[in-house]
Amino acid sequence: MTVPVDEVLTTTRAVRRRLLLDVPVEDQVIEDCLEVALQAPNGGNRQPWRWIVVRDEGQRARIAEVYRRCFADYVAELGNPGPSRDLDSARFLADNLHRVPVLVLPCLVAPRLPEGSQASPWGSLLPAAWSYMLAARARGLGTAWTTCHLRREAEIADILGLPPGIRQGVLIPTAYHDGGPFRPARRTPLADVLVVDRWPRPERRTRELTADLDDPFFFDHELDHLPGMLLLSAALDLVRPAGGDPAVTLALDFRGMGELDEPVRLTAESPDDSGRLWQVHADQDGRTIMTGTIERIGAAASAPGTVAGTVKPVEQRLVHRRRAENVFVGDLVESEHDWRVTVLPAPAGHHLDGGRTAERLIEAARQFVTLLEYADNQRQEGTRFVLTRLAATVPAGPSAGAVLSWAKTGSRGNRPRYDVRILDAGGRAVGSVTVCGRALSDAAFRRLRGRPAPLATAAPVLSAGGPAAPR
Repeated sequence: MTVPVDEVLTTTRAVRRRLLLDVPVEDQVIEDCLEVALQAPNGGNRQPWRWIVVRDEGQRARIAEVYRRCFADYVAELGNPGPSRDLDSARFLADNLHRVPVLVLPCLVAPRLPEGSQASPWGSLLPAAWSYMLAARARGLGTAWTTCHLRREAEIADILGLPPGIRQGVLIPTAYHDGGPFRPARRTPLADVLVVDRWPRPERRTRELTADLDDPFFFDHELDHLPGMLLLSAALDLVRPAGGDPAVTLALDFRGMGELDEPVRLTAESPDDSGRLWQVHADQDGRTIMTGTIERIGAAASAPGTVAGTVKPVEQRLVHRRRAENVFVGDLVESEHDWRVTVLPAPAGHHLDGGRTAERLIEAARQFVTLLEYADNQRQEGTRFVLTRLAATVPAGPSAGAVLSWAKTGSRGNRPRYDVRILDAGGRAVGSVTVCGRALSDAAFRRLRGRPAPLATAAPVLSAGGPAAPR
């Protein structure tokens, strides 16, 4: 088949689900692709490579078994990544790698690798591996670039009988594909990644934050510390585009409780002028109280839906709120495998009404976790949950009608972690919120704060910080 060169270059995608796993691939086709690969540029024309083609069923099965363990480790490290077509596709490949008819492993002959830059040796191998994939694409084959197996490179080397000094660069599963069309992938626009002549100065934004004890949302009951939800909302306001409400992913560590009598200096820095990724930092009187990253990731594909008229707000005291307008979840619903709540809309004119989807969903998740601490983790009223880390991927658009789900995972002890999924009205996962913290009795919390007398609160408080929780 003949495919225009630009089409080959822009439509050679990772093919996993569309591989024809039961269709054999001819030796000659693989060798033709390798002949093309050998023409790739390489330093000094030394051609420091070896190409291992694995067809034997037993060998493929052994490699696949190691690969699945590597992939399981990778997924565990992600924690709660939220919905991802790419991750689902990668999981399919891990589950079916043994069925792929040909595995190609380009290897570098390198008894020693330099301690400094390794661009030169790897720069001779990896372009050749890509050339192999382009040649395969032009011949009706599907391939995928994966390095997950390198987590256990020595085990793969032992299966293949590789001598010392032969280093694996990539694993390329190869098979015919289903014949469907290929299209260019969605990529960041060129204007957002192009640098001409000189790297732009990092953008820096700052804001001074003070506590307004009369605020009906952040201080709807007495607190002796700056609420973490106020820090989160201020940080998001600092990095959000004017008039925009993009989908975001964030990871924040709460390292100390902000006091009420001193201003907080909030800083956001972006490494370039794209304004997508921001490093955020909050300090008070020389102490870091919050740090982390916020990244704008675009708009949501679809809105969660609308709230059924039968959903009633949960009892205010159970989510540590006095005012009814600050309750964002309905009653807990328990099944054999999980707990769920429905996200309710913010009243018109509320601080979180319009343009603050991330805060609404995260506040709803905070209230959900508070309920779970009582219902599932058997906390006594008066227990303080002190937030130490918050990670989230949240969609843009309306949040009302979303469902928050938490799969039961057994005992969580005094340092629980809740991986909450955000589901749309059809049950499709559209985001996630992970809440990590530690549970303290009221007495332990007072010791932490250096307060001998109980705080004047009408209900037990879920505090934020590292060691107070978004409120």
